[in-house]
Order: sequence, then C-alpha cells, then structure tokens
Amino acid sequence: MRSKLLAAALIGTCSAQIQFESAQVAGMVDDNFLDEISGMFAMRNSDNAGKIITCHDSDAEYMFVINSDGSYHSRIDLALDNWRDAEEITGYTKNGTNYIVLCEFGDNPANRDKKYLFRFEEPSLDTTTVVVEDWDKIAYRLPASPVLEKGQNRGDFEGSFIDVVDNKMYFFSKRMPVNYIYSLPIQDEYIGTQTLTFEGLMHADVAEETGGIISPANCVGAALSRDGNTALIKTYNMTFQFNRVDGRDWVDILRNDSPTIVSSYVGRGSAPAKEPQGESICFDVNDGGFCTVSEFRGNDEVALFFYPREVELAPFDWSYSKTAVNKHHFTVTNGYDIVLQSSTDLVNWSVVDSPFEVINNGNGTSTYIYTREDKEREFFRYGIL
Repeated sequence: MRSKLLAAALIGTCSAQIQFESAQVAGMVDDNFLDEISGMFAMRNSDNAGKIITCHDSDAEYMFVINSDGSYHSRIDLALDNWRDAEEITGYTKNGTNYIVLCEFGDNPANRDKKYLFRFEEPSLDTTTVVVEDWDKIAYRLPASPVLEKGQNRGDFEGSFIDVVDNKMYFFSKRMPVNYIYSLPIQDEYIGTQTLTFEGLMHADVAEETGGIISPANCVGAALSRDGNTALIKTYNMTFQFNRVDGRDWVDILRNDSPTIVSSYVGRGSAPAKEPQGESICFDVNDGGFCTVSEFRGNDEVALFFYPREVELAPFDWSYSKTAVNKHHFTVTNGYDIVLQSSTDLVNWSVVDSPFEVINNGNGTSTYIYTREDKEREFFRYGIL
C-alpha cells in the first residue's frame, strides 16, 4: 500500500526538496490588535501547542499570540521596556530551552545606527497578559562596510532566522537589489554593543521586486524549519526555498545555491484570497508545513494561510479490525509510526490527532488502538513514513 497524506503533525527529517500543498485557510485574523502583523513564530513549549507569537509594526509595548485558527489569544509584555519598529520574531531551542527573539530592526528612513534584539525564554500563557520579567536586550550595529541605503551602513531589515547548528542568528536586508546577509553568534551573554558580521550576498535569484508596496523591496520575512534543514525567504509576492545538504552552513547555501520557488504561496493581491501586504512567515511547530499572514492594509480581516507539507508514505504490512463499537485496531510492523486520516465522504480527509493506545504484541508487530465516538459513516487511510 502506498499513500500520499497531508502530514501536518509530522516532524520532518529529510534535507531534500520539500513540496507544499495548496494554501488552506486556517482561519481569519480580524482582531484590531493584529492589523499590522510583521513577524511570526510557532511556539514550542508543550503547553503552548498550536500558538503563534507575532509582532506588530506600530505596537512598541506588546507581542501578540494567536491560535492556529487566527483568533486572538493573549499578549506578552517585556516589563519596563519597549522597542521601535519590530519587524520579525523568531526563536530557537538550545540545551532543552526554547527561546524567543524579537528583532527591532525596521528602519524605513535608514537613520538609526544602533538597534536591539530582545531574547527571552518562551513563557507559559497562563494569563491574557503575560509579563516577562527576565530578558536579554542585545544592542547591535552593522559593520562599517559595505554601505547600504543612502550611502551609509544603515538600513531596513524584516527577515531573520536562527540556526543552532551554525550557532548563528541570521539577518537579511530588505531594500537592496540582492539581500545582504549578516550574522551574530548565539551566546549566553552579550556585553556592550555587538557588531554584526557581513556574510555576503544571497543568491541573485531572490530578486528585488519593483512597482509594488515598497519599490524596490526584497526579503520581508524568513523562516527556518525546526529540523534546521529548510529555509524559506519571503518577499511580498514570492516565497523561495533553500535546503541544507551534507552539513553545509547556511551562508554557503544562501550565497551559492539557486532556490526553488514555492509555487503554492498565494502571493500579493486582494484579501482574502491573497495577501495585500504579507510580511510574516513561519514553519509550524512540527515542520508539517508553513504559515503566512498579511497586514490588514485597509481590510477588516485577512486569512491565516497554512501550506501543508506533502509527504510520500512508504508501503508497509498492516491489518485492521474493529473489536468494539468505537475501537479501531491497526497492527503494523514494529518500528513504524502510523499516520492516520479519516473521512466521512472519501473526498475531505483530516489527520487523526487524538492519542493512540499502543500495544507491543511481542511478535514483531504493534497494535495502535484508536478510540472515538463513531460517526454514521467513517473511512480511514493510513501509512508510515
């Protein structure tokens, strides 16, 4: 048996080219707090499952958390501090701790020499306003060369991701014909003002866009998969995919590899079918796909889009039985993790995300028992990675 399933709950481990399904509308974003979302990151703590932390162009006091359907959940406040023009929010996991990094690097007039990163441990969302008492405020500036906008070493940034393999935070310019790549090492402590390292130019296939919202414009958002093997670079109208192979570092990949275009990205256009000013992108927490969302740009609401990862499943030996009205038994060879979807019409399928009871049969097989309230008619399809 060979099946192709939407694996929105699977952790990706492959470094090869990833295909993404057509955009699905996960929900509508319509809260006024969220009208200028300019960065997003899927939270990783188990008690924050399905939550996405965002930042807002014009709000210098709060970050906002949304649910996986786009609805407002809560806000996060860094006690006694704020920021100017935060355009990206990213994160990473190191030594078992999940960190969030808010990037204050928007600079439309290109007039600020020093900017800041705000790093903190991902908090529990136990109240509608979460106050974070402990964080790192990391001051930084660009190196003296090369010059960027207006003939100086200043400029507007909107994209960033962090890779714990390279042990670097990466930052990408917005308004240059080709993206300038900068980095900062991940450190436990930063003293004084840091100077970023200029790492070179991104591959020229990630080309500037002209005649649009801001002309010219380039990277407005970036995302790195949790497994560290796939990077997405987003412009207003395109999304580009880079992939890590053979343990290469991201500087080498971004500079020298021609990216592929993610054809399923909806692109710039009128809401709700497209994104009037999309500046946010992130992988979901399990690398089962990625999300994008736009600023409202005069609309009352915009769509939160999800692009499921396309996974080809391998054949395997299986058997099925139903020993009770609401108990479904799937027996598979040991070592395989079952992927299960259900449908009532054989057209619309959804991933079964309820927990299984797993029994080791002692003969080289395991039985997954799935219990649910029966529907009048229900079909299953399943496979393994």
